[in-house]
Amino acid sequence: MATAETPDLPQQPTTAPGNKTTGAGKAKGCGIALAVLAMIAVVGSCISNGDTTATDTTTAAGTAGAAPAGGQSGSPAAQPAAEQPAVASGDTPAPAEAAQPPTDDDVPREFSNAVRSANNYLSFQGFSERGLFEQLTSPYGDKFPDDAAQWAVDHVAADWNEQAVRAAENYLSMSGFSKAGLADQLSSDAGDKFTEEQAQYAVEHVDTDWNDNALRSARSYAEMGMSTAAIKDQLQSDFGEKYTPEQAQYAVDHLGQ
Repeated sequence: MATAETPDLPQQPTTAPGNKTTGAGKAKGCGIALAVLAMIAVVGSCISNGDTTATDTTTAAGTAGAAPAGGQSGSPAAQPAAEQPAVASGDTPAPAEAAQPPTDDDVPREFSNAVRSANNYLSFQGFSERGLFEQLTSPYGDKFPDDAAQWAVDHVAADWNEQAVRAAENYLSMSGFSKAGLADQLSSDAGDKFTEEQAQYAVEHVDTDWNDNALRSARSYAEMGMSTAAIKDQLQSDFGEKYTPEQAQYAVDHLGQ
């Protein structure tokens, strides 16, 4: 059997379909490549800017969150303290000086007059410090201001123990007193206002006879018409004259003499 010869077919181009490159295709490809490169440049710039922004943000956050020395984390940074003037070591600022009383070389007239008045009182009668101060400041006395009166009391030449003795002698010149009664009178707020120690000094040093004082007091009560028993009770009572029982007895025993 005869073999039929295959007729020669025309040769096809070797380029695969769809891969044919034309001038328009090449131009289109170059445009796409340029667009891709532009996009890459833009993206790279954004990434670079983003990194810078993130770094700046991180740095700012770290700065804001950093705790100042000695402070707590997250607290705002402390403001610098105002600069204080330097003080030399060992120098202590001197306190404000209190008002000082006048000196002897610069005494106001009111003060010197208060001293003169105080000396006048002391020249004829014994006064305690409190009694003299009150006499000088009393609205019924000299009416000196308190500071002038205190200046006078502090600057008179007075021995207050001896003033108490003088006051005791003055009382005894007018009336009979027991030792306890006289001490009470000298230290009483309603009396001479001496201290208890000054009053005790006076009754220990005054020159008197306590029995004779009891007799003087008894005679005063007798003139009022009191009985002997009542007089004796009054003389030794703690609410009366405060003589000792022996002194009271001596007084009633000598009433008729």
